[in-house]
Amino acid sequence: MEKFSTNDPKKIGGLILESLNKMGYAERIHRQSAVINWSEIVGEIISKETKALKIDNKTLVVKVHKAAWRQQLIFLKEELLKKIGTDLGKDVVEDIRFI
Repeated sequence: MEKFSTNDPKKIGGLILESLNKMGYAERIHRQSAVINWSEIVGEIISKETKALKIDNKTLVVKVHKAAWRQQLIFLKEELLKKIGTDLGKDVVEDIRFI
């Protein structure tokens, strides 16, 4: 007869996170949260004029609908990076590229 372990059972979420960490995906998934949460990070006004597309290495790529907004966001880039760092962690995004 097979013996069962006396260790406490692990929750599936913990097992998944552990597996993602071992495979090197957890950090990429965490970075993706900058794309997913872009609207909440920048607020309603900016999110209406932009769309976060992807993370390229540690650069967040953001589509801007109008050139005037692109120029304004270039001036706000450092402030936006600080906000992302505060909300998601310092090492999640190092730069933002507005296209």
